[in-house]
Amino acid sequence: MSDKAMFSILIPFHNSEETIEETIASIQAQKGASVEIVIADDHSNSAARRALNALARKEPRIRIVNTQKRGPSAARNIAAKAATGAVFCFLDADDCFRPGALAAYERFLRANPQVGAAFGRVRITGSPSDEGGVITPCCPEPSLSQIIGENRVCTTSNIVVRREAFTDIGGFDEALSHAEDQEWLARAYLHPRWRLEGLNRVTLDYRTSPEGLSSDLLRMETGWRRMVRTVTRRACTVSRTQVAEATGLFYRYLARRALRLGASRADGAVFMARALRAYPGLLFCEIRRTWPTLFGVVVVLCFGAAPFRKAFR
Repeated sequence: MSDKAMFSILIPFHNSEETIEETIASIQAQKGASVEIVIADDHSNSAARRALNALARKEPRIRIVNTQKRGPSAARNIAAKAATGAVFCFLDADDCFRPGALAAYERFLRANPQVGAAFGRVRITGSPSDEGGVITPCCPEPSLSQIIGENRVCTTSNIVVRREAFTDIGGFDEALSHAEDQEWLARAYLHPRWRLEGLNRVTLDYRTSPEGLSSDLLRMETGWRRMVRTVTRRACTVSRTQVAEATGLFYRYLARRALRLGASRADGAVFMARALRAYPGLLFCEIRRTWPTLFGVVVVLCFGAAPFRKAFR
């Protein structure tokens, strides 16, 4: 990194005119960070493009590159090719940095030259302007099972990576429509040169809603299985035990999401049964997450999901 670090904020954009202004404002609020903003417009409609162009006229650090409706992974890769910064931040058009996030990353990366990719803790919320929300736990050194299971990084918006490391690790797999961030993080974790580490600081507001992509549980399951096949095919160092543990963590995650989203009474129980069948050790590790989830799916089978939607984050 140079004496004055430059962050390239890389934003895939597709008809996100309702949230992009708030996202850009969160970048503008970062103090002491030298920043460029590269927005990859992935074939947005005319109204969204007008809103984006109007925003770019007001913010000279914005550069817009166009893609051909190839999806968010391709948009991120195209934005990375256009970027000039020493550090890439992959921020989605509906998420926001927390105050001081970039300064914290700069200090951390300067102090830890062996770290190629970093991430912070995330506040999961319906809107960054809302108070409250659920904050992800600190996870300074996630295991491979945690990365490809529950994804302790949480979201692509939480990935911060040195330009050099991104070149070494490679871009996002454009063939994956789900869990492409986990596939990339697995490669980052397994890379012989670079380390992947987390900060004990809330750096991101992650916007979630029942209508979001991650709320489609069956598509998530299909996409996740495809991601795992990709990871195991590329990395012969991934063991069956790691895959089994990751499978258990993933299905426990789906069970928790089913409870939170108010899916059918049986969904959570089905996912939890698959979790324990894949990795019975869940009953003896991370007890504070496994046993409440198991209790929840049993109660929901009897009484419905409404009382548990906010509890299982």
